Amino acid sequence: MTGMWQMLGRPLRHWRDHRFTITNSSAYLDGELVAAEHRRVHAHAHACPKCRYLLASLRQTLIGLGGLRRAAPESVVPDVLETLRAADS
Repeated sequence: MTGMWQMLGRPLRHWRDHRFTITNSSAYLDGELVAAEHRRVHAHAHACPKCRYLLASLRQTLIGLGGLRRAAPESVVPDVLETLRAADS
């Protein structure tokens, strides 16, 4: 409940941080934010259930997409390259 009282006590800061968190959520999860920005998103998500849910959803999406990253079987690659070369000729 502490997070909610913090949010109600500083509404303007909350909404600025809310927009910042939504805009930078992917960069946060990818580790692309500088330390101060990372702390800002982390602190806001701790106090904001909507942003906490957004980050959790994006994290699960990234995990799911990570499982799709597989190399094409070797038998397909030469055929694809040959087809592309033939199309360029």
